[in-house]
Amino acid sequence: MGGKFCPGDYRAIISIETAKKNITDSFPNFKINSIEYLGEGINNTTFIANNEYVFRFVKHEEADEFIENEIAILPLITEKVELKIPEFQYKGTQKENNYKIVAYKMIKGVSLDEEIISNNIETKKQAIIQIGFFLQQLHSIDPNEAEKAGLKHRNVYQYYLSQREDAREHLYPVIENIYPQNAVKEVSLASFF
Repeated sequence: MGGKFCPGDYRAIISIETAKKNITDSFPNFKINSIEYLGEGINNTTFIANNEYVFRFVKHEEADEFIENEIAILPLITEKVELKIPEFQYKGTQKENNYKIVAYKMIKGVSLDEEIISNNIETKKQAIIQIGFFLQQLHSIDPNEAEKAGLKHRNVYQYYLSQREDAREHLYPVIENIYPQNAVKEVSLASFF
């Protein structure tokens, strides 16, 4: 692995029919009674099967690496935090591209959105306390323990530099074409001091 994410990869389209076929092929003992599209982001397209299981279909190679890290670290996180954490019950591969499919039982709850927390100060306080407690528990995990669990180390600075170069190569030209009057040429921090 190690391929770069390319602009447009996030648009990989996975239809309900393709999802259903991949689930059936990868997990022959899983009987699909119903399946519906849940949503998608840059890394995954997500479906709910039988109103119970969340199936995530990876969309590109870099996201496949992210899922490997999730598979490795989530069991450790589950041991260390009180919040419910997804437990992968199905792990397979898509036939079309060999990217992973993972599935877990849906965690029931309410999505944290602006409307919910802005309507009630007490709800907002409870959300802040719960998030703070979760982060405290998460950050108390020893990095060596995470590495032993299989979490792959990533040099964040090198990753940032790589992402910045990708943005300069692919994103900046598009933005400059749309907004030529706002295009900024290379700026040095030294020019501000």
